Amino acid sequence: WLKEASALSKDSCRTLHFAKQMLGVPYVAGTLDGNEEEQLVVRTEALDCTTFVETVLALFVADKREERDFEGFKKALMQVRYRDGNLNGYASRLHYFSDWILNNEQMRFVKECTSETACSQPKALWLDFMTTHVDSYLPMKKNPELVKEMATHEKNWQGTVVACIPKEMLNLSPEKLKIKNGDILAITTDIKGLDVVHVGFAFWKGEKLHLLHASS
Repeated sequence: WLKEASALSKDSCRTLHFAKQMLGVPYVAGTLDGNEEEQLVVRTEALDCTTFVETVLALFVADKREERDFEGFKKALMQVRYRDGNLNGYASRLHYFSDWILNNEQMRFVKECTSETACSQPKALWLDFMTTHVDSYLPMKKNPELVKEMATHEKNWQGTVVACIPKEMLNLSPEKLKIKNGDILAITTDIKGLDVVHVGFAFWKGEKLHLLHASS
């Protein structure tokens, strides 16, 4: 896929190019949690919504760096998935997507641009879902120290205001929404303590916005 991308024109949407290579790949949840110790899991034959977005972004980063081999892809995936690009246990993984966006923006892999859209509205976050549902996360259930570590990351988001686009506005034209092909879209939720429930890529068909995503 990376070698093929090197032949694309400069104006090609490379995120969509890589995303389309994975059409038909089966949806499988929990692919990152099968090991006793946290380690970099690389799978392209089974994806959930988050690992799909991470895999595509890592391919995009490796391509941009002209590191078009498996090592270059793995290096980029590590940096995309883990806080500041460093794998240091379960809590170093960017579990909350708001945290993922902020950290990847700091790494200069993405740019949060919802706030630049005229129709965006503020939403206050209060992230604590993981530490209030420990039984759903086996590593934290086995290790109380991880709960404390995760609570530290959650605390940074308590009361943080982010920008969101109301779903009724998604029928606006591409010019008004300022959403482009290949942009990452994160679908928010009102579930207490959580921020995002699904992610994918913007894909315009004429004037109609679609979501290219790993769907269960």
